[in-house]
Amino acid sequence: MWTDFDATADYLLIDNVTVEPLLSESLGALKDPITEGETLRLLSPTTNVADQIRERCEGVLRNSVLRERHSRKVKKVFEVLAPSENLSKPRVNINTGAIFERFKVQNKKIPSSALGYADWLYSRRNAIVHGGGNVAMLETTLSN
Repeated sequence: MWTDFDATADYLLIDNVTVEPLLSESLGALKDPITEGETLRLLSPTTNVADQIRERCEGVLRNSVLRERHSRKVKKVFEVLAPSENLSKPRVNINTGAIFERFKVQNKKIPSSALGYADWLYSRRNAIVHGGGNVAMLETTLSN
């Protein structure tokens, strides 16, 4: 299930690579000069410039954002798909995982923001899968 979640987050980021803020981030990372021949080839009527831009931006994204920690990828997904959302606002019922407009925090050891809760679940999954069932949470994880 979690590999599906990671794959979904990766797919959402790649699919929206031409949407701000991903587009600016990807284009900002391209520092190599372009030759006159490459410029003319891009501007020729037989070349689809949008496809070329998308391809280059996807390459940058694969080598940067998609290699980052899970919580950073999920944060990027929120920034692209719901840029006006307050990611630190308590919204998740930690007992059911349901997301509400407002939610009163019941357990201060488990994050109730959407981003914090997703990261908390992912870290618990990793602790169980890779840590032999011992679940130890870092204080920084709890403060998300």
